[in-house]
Amino acid sequence: MVHEIGHSLGLYHVFRGISEIDSCNDACLETEPSMETGDLCADTNPTTKYKGCGDPDPGNETCGCRHFTHTPFNNYMSYADDSCTDSFTLNQVARMHCYLDLIYQTWQPAARPPPVPMPPQVVQQHHNSITLEWFPPLSGHFYDRELGSVCDKCTEGRVLLQYASNSSSPRPCSPSGHWSPREAEGPPDVEQACEPSVRTWSPNGGNEQSVVGPSECPVQGCMLQLEFLYPLVPDSLTVWVTFFSPEETTLPAIHNILLLTVSGRNISLGPSNVFCDTPLTLKLDVQEEVYGVQFYTMEQNLEIDATLLASKRDCKLCRHCKLLRYRLLRHPAFTHAPRGLILNEPIRRYTDRDVVPHIAYKYQIQTVSSWGESEPSPPLVHELGAPYCGDGHVQSSRGEECDDMNLMNGDGCSSQCKKEPFFNCVEEPSMCYYYDGDGVCEDFERETGVRDCGLYTPSGFLDQWASSVDVSHEAKPYCSGEVASGYPAVTKTCQSKVFDLSDGVSQYAWFPCEQADPGWGYSTYWLKAYFSHPMVAAAVIIHLAADGTALTDQTQCNITVQLVDTKEGIHNLGEWRLSCRTNPLVIPVSHDLSVAFYHTKAILVMFSSRLVAISGVGLRSFQSFDPITISGCQSNEIYNPTGQSCVHYSCEAIDCQEPLIRNAELKCSSPGRHFNNGDRCTISCDSGYVLQVHQDDDIVKSQSDSSVTITCANGKWNKQVSCEPVDCGLPDKYHVYPAHFSFPEGTTYGKKSTFQCREPAQLLGTNNTLTCLEDGLWSFPEALCELRCPAPPPVPNAVLQTKRCNDTGLKVGTLCKYKCKPGYHVVKKPKRRAFKRQCTEDGSWLEGACEPVTCDPPPAIFHGSYYCTDGFRFDSVCRLNCSDPAGNTAIAAKGGSAHTGGGSNAIRCRKDGNWTGSFRLCPNSRGQCSLPQNLHHSLQYTCKRGHNIGEECELTCREANNAVVILPSNMTAESVLKEHWRDPQKVKSIICTMGRKWYPPPELLHCIKGCEPFKGDNYCDPVNNRAFCSYDGGDCCQSTVKTKKVIPFPMSCDIRNECSCRDPNAMENRKEENVHSLG
Repeated sequence: MVHEIGHSLGLYHVFRGISEIDSCNDACLETEPSMETGDLCADTNPTTKYKGCGDPDPGNETCGCRHFTHTPFNNYMSYADDSCTDSFTLNQVARMHCYLDLIYQTWQPAARPPPVPMPPQVVQQHHNSITLEWFPPLSGHFYDRELGSVCDKCTEGRVLLQYASNSSSPRPCSPSGHWSPREAEGPPDVEQACEPSVRTWSPNGGNEQSVVGPSECPVQGCMLQLEFLYPLVPDSLTVWVTFFSPEETTLPAIHNILLLTVSGRNISLGPSNVFCDTPLTLKLDVQEEVYGVQFYTMEQNLEIDATLLASKRDCKLCRHCKLLRYRLLRHPAFTHAPRGLILNEPIRRYTDRDVVPHIAYKYQIQTVSSWGESEPSPPLVHELGAPYCGDGHVQSSRGEECDDMNLMNGDGCSSQCKKEPFFNCVEEPSMCYYYDGDGVCEDFERETGVRDCGLYTPSGFLDQWASSVDVSHEAKPYCSGEVASGYPAVTKTCQSKVFDLSDGVSQYAWFPCEQADPGWGYSTYWLKAYFSHPMVAAAVIIHLAADGTALTDQTQCNITVQLVDTKEGIHNLGEWRLSCRTNPLVIPVSHDLSVAFYHTKAILVMFSSRLVAISGVGLRSFQSFDPITISGCQSNEIYNPTGQSCVHYSCEAIDCQEPLIRNAELKCSSPGRHFNNGDRCTISCDSGYVLQVHQDDDIVKSQSDSSVTITCANGKWNKQVSCEPVDCGLPDKYHVYPAHFSFPEGTTYGKKSTFQCREPAQLLGTNNTLTCLEDGLWSFPEALCELRCPAPPPVPNAVLQTKRCNDTGLKVGTLCKYKCKPGYHVVKKPKRRAFKRQCTEDGSWLEGACEPVTCDPPPAIFHGSYYCTDGFRFDSVCRLNCSDPAGNTAIAAKGGSAHTGGGSNAIRCRKDGNWTGSFRLCPNSRGQCSLPQNLHHSLQYTCKRGHNIGEECELTCREANNAVVILPSNMTAESVLKEHWRDPQKVKSIICTMGRKWYPPPELLHCIKGCEPFKGDNYCDPVNNRAFCSYDGGDCCQSTVKTKKVIPFPMSCDIRNECSCRDPNAMENRKEENVHSLG
């Protein structure tokens, strides 16, 4: 019970950072106690899930760790037996208090204690004064807090911030409550950005099980309405989502945003693109009070997490709130205020002039409200004249990395004077810039900046790339495993959020073939890389061309990595998360010194996403150290680091020959052409060339440093090096986009490449040549390919309404609006007459078309007794044949049943999809049908009212859970089950027509296996995975299942066969249609 209450108060398992991580590079992996990883408490040591009353026994390697000591097994949040759990740590207690304050506000007393402010910081000093500033409390409160009072929501400047408190939507809700409108109320609560969450509202969340996949939104879009507790004049609106707008060419994810005003004059803000990693904030120019907002979307995958409405400054609802005051404490105490200085003005800045040199002053802040005083803030200790963060001088001895004279985060230099990720800072005061991916390789990023500098091998190590590769799925030349062997062909390209890898990636990386035979039986994809020189592994390098994230489901992919030694032993390195941001993935290999070392001859990589593309696999080993070889040297042998081998020791000195290295400058410690033991030569490659270290005929290390020192030892140089031209690789996709490149001389320094524009792009300029420069980049183009679209071709039965679209040379992204002529509507959308076509990046137009309006067929009783001029399309005329057997035309009957009342023997299909009238029975239509003949033995019928004209007979199958369908003569019930795309028409009854024949014809009726009542339940059922069962309501495709993850049922169902994604309308199966029409 105590354990579960701990969870309710915000505590995690103490083994969260070891046993509950998704991969060995998971952000939550805990290698030492921390407030930022694991269970987020710095006083609980890392541990595995263990039920014993003590430290866990050494076991299988867990991401490099085998031994865990001083573990918190007696903690209530462990899995140990109740008899030995007896405590929480101080950090856990503090976290529970904080959680109570944030989450369980309604449980607390009416008056809430004053919040603890942030510690003060020095912002300025002179020879006789120190100026301090401090930030408000982390909770963001500025006023006396009364539970339920509006003052609890007021921030600095009397700005009222409020999250939605009421919600509604005409969309159906899931019985589970997931994805319901209520999930969009309150503050953001999605744990992982950019990953689907049930804690959001989604248009597709409440689809009924009988609905086929995602049900289409109405013309105006699916709507979510959110209301706020206090109407106000807004300054901004902020929306949090988990969905990422995938293509610039598609419609914005939010179709429209409507502000609901108290006056009733609602205000439209128009469409907006959204991003899952950054909330959408709209600055508003509205002078009316707003009480709610409506979101409209056509995007089924959109998920809205929370919405925040902010008032303008000096909101009238906050004017009565009492500001918090601050007390400044000091030790030694102020001479004029021994108990601290009360600042009556609501300022967070104070200049202390009561100071002298050589005394360390300790400052703390308290917040003061009408309910009392807070605990003091963490202290600041400062001595007059001492350096401080914010003085504009970088104090490396104090751990400062930058100092831009401000305390702001997000500008490259943090409030703690630390460089922020991917920023570099120069000069004093610091000026910071974002360096990652700017195309310039700077010295400080040579070890980490793969996007700018290419691959890097640390000093003292050798990188060996695979000599051969085996793969699970291969179809040459489409996805050949051979391209993943050797040094990666392209080192600066990695794709995320992709739909298809078939375009271009196969030239330099291997990925699983989509058309792989499902009968192969692989539960995962795998790649096995072999190395010509088995070595003791220090690390494994996986170089990616694509990280496995899909356009529809942006969940990151994990890989499992194993080492195979020369004795076929398997050594597991655990699971690792893939990301282009950390490409290549370098996996360290730790060795248990109590176990013998081993030589690695192969690396096995396993994963489950078909969108992972691998361009190279490397084995990193020690450059001059092989513990296995060293341990095998005899007494008369010494270890030779150059060849990593044992050699006979000789007292005779053997000279080394002069190294002959092209494209390099040689500076040696000894003149002449013969060199003794210990002589050194420094080799500096010429500009445009890069150092490479060789072993036998293989390149085992490539480094971007321009020089290296080699040493003569026993007649051999300790390193075999060469200077090779730098490789520029393939030009970036957008270098002169769109174009085809040719490399007749290769892609290395000084070589030239020419390009030709891809149709229909045209060349602007005359020089279509690029040159590989000494920095590894292609020269700036003197010409480029500009893409324009010709005038769109006419659309039959549609009128172009955008005049500028009659011109040619239209820019990419241009929209042209069309309207279908009367009697026509947009294809597959009967209620729409207008649609748009857009000029796409390949110079073509998105498709759009009109099709004729159609009317429903006349009642089945008239089947076979009428003919139509153009089927059931618009303006078609259907006439009923009332001729008697002698050929005389009879007059239609008057009065009687539904088909004998006021009607007509000629009807026309109108443009609204309705007939101008209805047929009536002919007066000579009497009699009955004979008993149904040629009925299949699996069928049975019941005629409750006889066999007269117009009467129906109900049909059922003799076998339970079967359905009656119409099958043509060349098809059987067995073939329908094998061919999943077949969707035969269901039939419930047959009717005796005016011509005294049964319809549908009994000989065409058959029984087939029916559908199980589990469509749309988020589990892929193989019996329902066919068109007849709406492909299990979308449960078998990642792009249509509500949870965004396919779960086969039973688990043994093969996801490459009967539980594969078969729906032809799913995004996975629409390669050529991944950019949809804007109709």
